[in-house]
Amino acid sequence: MSSIFDSIQQQITASFVQQVSQRFGIDPAVAQQAINTAVPAITGALAAHARAGGADAIHREATKQVEIDNQADPFQQVLGAHHATAAQRVSDVTGVSTDDAGRIVSAIMPALMRGIGLHAQQQGMDSKQLGNALATAAADVRENPPSSGRAGEARL
Repeated sequence: MSSIFDSIQQQITASFVQQVSQRFGIDPAVAQQAINTAVPAITGALAAHARAGGADAIHREATKQVEIDNQADPFQQVLGAHHATAAQRVSDVTGVSTDDAGRIVSAIMPALMRGIGLHAQQQGMDSKQLGNALATAAADVRENPPSSGRAGEARL
């Protein structure tokens, strides 16, 4: 059985990293580092939001992203106050400004949510099961932080 991170990694391709690099005018290595940092930070934020009663919103928006790829940014409601925390983590690790890190997190969200939505659909998960899977994934990352390299290669 694939993990949520496997499904996310299928969305975070080399082409995607290049797009982030070009969109924000940053070196591709910095873009990769930002993505490698943002994916587990966002996943942890989503897990926290799910525990706080937001699992239904996460499930709804993730499955919508599968149906309508790259929809407008509805993700503030699924990250809530955790968006700033994820952005700060990306800024701390990469050295980009907090504002740019926030924009990078927002740019990553559609691909990340599409990966989560695909995973939920493929596994037949309801919102509670998805919340549990996000919590498990976030705990795995805390116990085994990713090394450098692509997000999925580190078994996030």
